[in-house]
Amino acid sequence: EDFNLMYVTPWMREALLLTKRGRGHGPVYWGGLRDGARGLRTIVYRYSGPAPEVTLRVADQEASPFSAKSFGLEYAGRAIVMQHV
Repeated sequence: EDFNLMYVTPWMREALLLTKRGRGHGPVYWGGLRDGARGLRTIVYRYSGPAPEVTLRVADQEASPFSAKSFGLEYAGRAIVMQHV
């Protein structure tokens, strides 16, 4: 008898947990992509339900993002969780 496993990417595991809960957000990932010339770095989080209120702080000072975007991560043609970059 054969038994096969399918790799599940981290964002899909988060999406399944967020979908099961119905709302909320996952962990915050930061420092991935870096633009040393402009002193920028990427901050990413995923959420389900209404977008969470976020305050960005740099060196204990409130800051505004250089740019930001939210978009749906899709499975089978349907957005199952939102990602904010």
